[in-house]
Amino acid sequence: MHFSEDFMSIVEKKFSKFMQASSSGIRKDYYRKLRRREQTEVFVEDLSGDINELLHFDKVFTQDLMQTDNSALLDGLRQLTIRQREIISYLVEYEMTEAEIAARFNITQQGVNSTKNKALKKLKSCIKGGSSQ
Repeated sequence: MHFSEDFMSIVEKKFSKFMQASSSGIRKDYYRKLRRREQTEVFVEDLSGDINELLHFDKVFTQDLMQTDNSALLDGLRQLTIRQREIISYLVEYEMTEAEIAARFNITQQGVNSTKNKALKKLKSCIKGGSSQ
């Protein structure tokens, strides 16, 4: 099948626009995440106070985390709906804001917050139930 040059020109232009829009979105996401990371980074020389206190807190936190029953957390994650898992993943893994997630799913920020809170409540109850066994 042979297409006219006008048709192919239109297709190429639309494809080019699509690729520009896609790469623009990816670039914006990358720079947004980079800026957020730069804003949250803490350097040792910027810390005021005793560094040993910070290291002690980190050690205690790590020990508490290691004592958490990971199987209970895994069971809790399995009980979440797909939407709840996606929202928690975007919040934790990709460090997105509720507003960014709302735009991605085409829902309100309040909807994201509500779904997040329900998911966290489920996870909390699973962990509490798992740690008492």
